[in-house]
Amino acid sequence: MGPPKWWCSNKCREGTAGEKSHDYVQSYSKTLGFLGLVDMVNRDIVREGDGEALNSEWRLAMPEFANKNHTKYFVIGHDLLAGKKIIFNKFMTK
Repeated sequence: MGPPKWWCSNKCREGTAGEKSHDYVQSYSKTLGFLGLVDMVNRDIVREGDGEALNSEWRLAMPEFANKNHTKYFVIGHDLLAGKKIIFNKFMTK
């Protein structure tokens, strides 16, 4: 059974029963922390030159690129994961 739950007021107790309210600050904090960890991992992967892990990170980033309409990065990631040879140059800005 576990320890009894503690609420600071009756309003908090009623709020946990339905779980209809959404804590946007907590959600933002969790998302920011997660993205910070992902950024740290990406930086470490690039510094180590770990190609297999870099492909894994691109695979995980593909849904985010599609959801945020980053079509350039989505196409580049698709080509990378498909095994096409990609050449980056200074003219690929748009």
